[in-house]
Amino acid sequence: MTDDNIDWSAFKAPTSGDGEWPERVRWTEPGITITGTISRIRVVDFGDGPNPALTLDTKDGDREIIASQKGLQRLLAEHAPHVGDKIRVKYTGDQLLSGGRTLKVFDVQVKAGERPAPAPEPVEDDDIF
Repeated sequence: MTDDNIDWSAFKAPTSGDGEWPERVRWTEPGITITGTISRIRVVDFGDGPNPALTLDTKDGDREIIASQKGLQRLLAEHAPHVGDKIRVKYTGDQLLSGGRTLKVFDVQVKAGERPAPAPEPVEDDDIF
C-alpha cells in the first residue's frame, strides 16, 4: 500500500541553525552539567516508550537532552518546563537499587523564561457590538 500524500516534514531533523542535529548530552560520569534555554521540546521513542527530548541553546551551541532515564523523566515532569525556560540538569551519580540495578540521579533546576502571550479567544461577530 502506498500513499502519495504523506507529509514527510515530521521526519525531518530539527536543525541547530547549520543544518545538523544538535549534539546530544551523554551522561557518562557524575558531575556532567548542561545549562541553557529550552528552544524545542519533542517526544522521541526508540522502542522503549516515549521520552522527552529538549533542545537547549547553550553558550557552546545547541545541545539535546533525551530523558530516557526514569528519574530524569520524573524530575522534568515535576518542573514541566516550557520553550523559553532556562534549565540546568546535573548528573549527580548513581543509586544502587535492589537486584544490583542502578538508577542515575539528577538535579534539575528550571527558571521560567518569557512565554508567548496566549492567542485571543475567537469572538462571534454579534459579540463585538
